Amino acid sequence: MAVPSQPNTSIIDLIKNFEGIIGTLLGVFSGSVITLISQKLGRIYFYLDVWEFNLYKMDGSGREIIVNDVSECRYAKYKLEADCFNNSNVLKGLRNIQVVFEGEDFKYEYTPLDSSTKRPTSQWSTRTDKMELLSIPPKQFVRISLEGKIEDKTELQNLVKYSKVYLKALNHKNKEFKWPIKTASN
Repeated sequence: MAVPSQPNTSIIDLIKNFEGIIGTLLGVFSGSVITLISQKLGRIYFYLDVWEFNLYKMDGSGREIIVNDVSECRYAKYKLEADCFNNSNVLKGLRNIQVVFEGEDFKYEYTPLDSSTKRPTSQWSTRTDKMELLSIPPKQFVRISLEGKIEDKTELQNLVKYSKVYLKALNHKNKEFKWPIKTASN
């Protein structure tokens, strides 16, 4: 008596029978993963427009005068204007934004003020909020205007000897970003 032939049910034969469908599903899945990853990847580009750092003293009438010698100054001010561009497809946020002055034997970090929040508080004074958070929408530029004032005499003695100045910030994963502002040679 003849034994009836058994259907071939090995996994390899099953894959051969459905290779077109399996290939299509793997292609769709891997394409979706690659698209998702590429949308989240991207950088924040920093384009510096204005950088000013000056030493000041007050004259007899109470006006600020720029001085060149640190021994004459009472304080220093810095001003930064820049454009930030997010080239990813998702919102990027920065926090703990600092302007950093670095020299051979010192490093000073200052939380800058956001010039766009300046408002009068009385006839002779204004208030400006600290720049602590920055949200940059996808594929868009954001203009930042930062300022600060330094009055500590010891720090001022060192600041005039800086070798570089940069903007530093953290993202949501605590990854640190640095963008150069100025080096002593430029």
